[in-house]
Amino acid sequence: MMPTFSVHMTMAVSTTVTVEAGSVEEALEKVYGSPDMPGSITLGAFGPASVDEAGEWNPVAVYQDGNYKVPVWEDRS
Repeated sequence: MMPTFSVHMTMAVSTTVTVEAGSVEEALEKVYGSPDMPGSITLGAFGPASVDEAGEWNPVAVYQDGNYKVPVWEDRS
């Protein structure tokens, strides 16, 4: 019988959610309450495989009025 190997794999997921706001700060607050905000990856998304804690969505960049060429805010961490 051949040995078995467990291969741990990761995948980054991203999304863009558009919200109406008066400022970048307000947009960063409102995005989490948007009905367009996706949920996290859950058990069952990969069939019978178990899924470790998926983590939380974190903002990376903010664009204004559909201009996706130049962000008005970027995460610098």
